[in-house]
Amino acid sequence: MSIEEEEILNMLIREIEKAAEEEVKKILNEAKEQAKKILEGAERRAQEEKKRKEDEARRRFRIDVLKKIAHKRLEYKRKYLVEKYKMIMELVEDIRRSIIREAEGGSNNYYSGLKNLLREAIENVEKNDLIIIFNKRDEENIKILLEDLLKFFKEKGRNLNVTLSPNLPEGEYGVVVQSSDGKEYFVNTLTARFKYFINERLPSLLYIKLR
Repeated sequence: MSIEEEEILNMLIREIEKAAEEEVKKILNEAKEQAKKILEGAERRAQEEKKRKEDEARRRFRIDVLKKIAHKRLEYKRKYLVEKYKMIMELVEDIRRSIIREAEGGSNNYYSGLKNLLREAIENVEKNDLIIIFNKRDEENIKILLEDLLKFFKEKGRNLNVTLSPNLPEGEYGVVVQSSDGKEYFVNTLTARFKYFINERLPSLLYIKLR
């Protein structure tokens, strides 16, 4: 091989080595970029997973706190309703005893209340032939009240034919009005009125919201 050919060969070898080095550098750089992207993606996914777990932990904590608050509110509401029920029932019993005392003493308040009970009972029975049942103690009051009430209903076009029956149990006050054929009746005793209050009005009073 001549000197000239040897130089050309060496030059080709150097060119090949240089191209190979550049290709290696290119491959290494691409590998570094890919590795960087992979690491960045892994870091991002790790942060996202960490945030997801933190968010889930906070969500579960909030749910647990809300459950505890709801349980406490329900517990306090039960206690409040029980105490309110006791208070109302004590008040109702005080009123009942007060009315019984007035009834037994024949007070003006009871007389006025008895008139209202009698008028309301008559208004709720359509027939004009009536039996009025009451406590023996109220007999004189019932007779006096009927004098006005018979006139009152006559002016409204009802001619009442009334039979008196002092047969309410001892200790019961108010009236029961029924038609003479027994098909209609209206119970307007104190016991019935208090039962109505407890069954119909008390529930709504218990659940009035506190302001």
